[in-house]
Amino acid sequence: MFKNLKLSNKLMISFGAIALVVVAVAALGYSSAKSMHQGMESLYYDQLLPFEQIAIVRLNINRMWADVHRYLLVPDDPRLDQEIAHAVDEIKKQMDLYRATYLTSEEKDLLTRFDLGWVDYQKAITETVSLIKNGGEKAALHGLHEGNSTRNARNAVRGPLEELSNIQVRIAQELHKASEENYTKVRNTNIVSGIIGMLLAIILGLTVARSITKPLGKVLDMIDNMSEGHLDSSLVDDGRRDEIGQMTRAAVAISVTVKDVSEDLRQLIDAVEAGTLSFRLDPSRHKGEFASLLKGINQLTDTISRPLTEVAEVMQKVAGGDTQGRMVGAYEGDLRAMKANVNRSLDSLGGLLSELSGIAEKLAMGDLRSNVTGNYQGEFALMRTNMNAAINELRKTLGEIASNSQNIAVAATQTSAAAGDVASQSERQLMMLIEVSTAISQTAMSVEEISVNAEKGNALACTTASQSQEGRAQLSKLIQAVELIATSNVKVAKISDRISRIAEKTHILALNAGIEAARAGEHGLGFGIVAQQIGKLAEEASAAVADISTLTAEASHNVGGGVAAAAETQSAIERIAQAAQESEQTVHIIASAITQQAAAVQQLSASVVELQAAGENNAAAATEIDATMESLSKMIQQAADQIGRFTLA
Repeated sequence: MFKNLKLSNKLMISFGAIALVVVAVAALGYSSAKSMHQGMESLYYDQLLPFEQIAIVRLNINRMWADVHRYLLVPDDPRLDQEIAHAVDEIKKQMDLYRATYLTSEEKDLLTRFDLGWVDYQKAITETVSLIKNGGEKAALHGLHEGNSTRNARNAVRGPLEELSNIQVRIAQELHKASEENYTKVRNTNIVSGIIGMLLAIILGLTVARSITKPLGKVLDMIDNMSEGHLDSSLVDDGRRDEIGQMTRAAVAISVTVKDVSEDLRQLIDAVEAGTLSFRLDPSRHKGEFASLLKGINQLTDTISRPLTEVAEVMQKVAGGDTQGRMVGAYEGDLRAMKANVNRSLDSLGGLLSELSGIAEKLAMGDLRSNVTGNYQGEFALMRTNMNAAINELRKTLGEIASNSQNIAVAATQTSAAAGDVASQSERQLMMLIEVSTAISQTAMSVEEISVNAEKGNALACTTASQSQEGRAQLSKLIQAVELIATSNVKVAKISDRISRIAEKTHILALNAGIEAARAGEHGLGFGIVAQQIGKLAEEASAAVADISTLTAEASHNVGGGVAAAAETQSAIERIAQAAQESEQTVHIIASAITQQAAAVQQLSASVVELQAAGENNAAAATEIDATMESLSKMIQQAADQIGRFTLA
């Protein structure tokens, strides 16, 4: 039902529903505010004002009490009577206002007690003032003391007033608590109602927006797909009767029409690609401009297919060897230019083929004097140039062959004689190479024995150098150990010196302790013995440290000597190692030189073998060349006879 409404009606209904939600929230807020206002008025008029009235009454009662005390001090002050009278009037006025408010039964009972006490209090104040005026200050002062009539009357009035004040405070607290609860309730209600209203508005807005935007989105997606060439649309008419439904049906109809036109065009394209130029579209399947478009496409196909058909017929004749066919149809624009170009191409092709056929006929008869002379363009001109160049080059080549044939025949005869001489010389060189090869083989065996002995000397030198290196490394470790011992002796000397100083200080402390023990008499006797023993231990420690220092000094001296001796030994071993290394390098150089000589001798032997084989090949080749030159002379004579058949000029 809702989706079939017009968009304007949907929007009006949505805005109306949102307005109702806002009015409901506003009404609830107004009700809450009114309730809070009533609570504040009740608090002000029923609790705050009565509390103020009670406070004023209590103030005036205390003022009357103070005025009585002032009478005792200044009995002749006429203002005191006026102040007391004014206080009485103010109390009556405030109590009348208090009685006009809403009173509980408890308050009414307290007011009854107040009224009784108030009468007594006024009477007591009047009697006290009269006593003071008549000279009875002592009696009046006695009545003001605790437990007497005047003070009791004041207490009887103040008691109900204090209770009334407490009642007002208690009621105010209750009202405040109720107000807080009401405020919390109103706040929560407003928040909940606001949230509910907002959610309803959002849900309603989303519902309306979704009912509009979702189908619009589908239509837009379909239009976008159509603009990109994708005509397969999934949009379906859902039967809506609003503007969205009308738009959807129109979009579906457009999609179907465009898809049908696209299918017709695809059929035409497939037919043209398949070579069926007679295929035409059916404009009656469409309406309006689409039908006119298909009619125009059929006319375009007719216009393009007629010259293509004629070109195909002419090309078929050319393929059959008939170059006299031409395009004769009436065409306009580019098709007319195509017709002229095709006919000119056929004219050029026919003339070129005719001229080439005549030249080929003359070539078959041995006449090389003709060239292609027609006026051609493009590839035909290039073909003419290449054909003439080929004929000229053939003519030139045959002339040179004819002129050079005699020279070649003479050279072949001379080459044959030279080849005989080369064969005899090659045999003599072969005998000499055999003798050289035997001598080189003996030299190679001697060099190989020297190489083996050099390798043994090289291995021995390497072993010597390696052992000298190991000795130097071990001696370095020994020097490091001796240096560590020297370092330890230095540390021991420092520790011994420190112990010596400690022993001296301990000995001094033992002497001081013995002196103090002697001063203490019998009480310090045991301490003196201990001090004496400590002194002896200090002396023994000092003597032991002196012995250690002596031994350390001797050890340091010996270690120093050992370090010097080890250093000299290391220097000697290093010189030995350097000499061994130099010997190793020298032996290695000698071994390398001998190895190179052995390789050179072997290479020389191989070269001699190759020269021997080359000499044998040269002898065989010279014999073969002689035979070949004789055959070549015969072939040159035959070629000269063949070239004589051609007419070159």
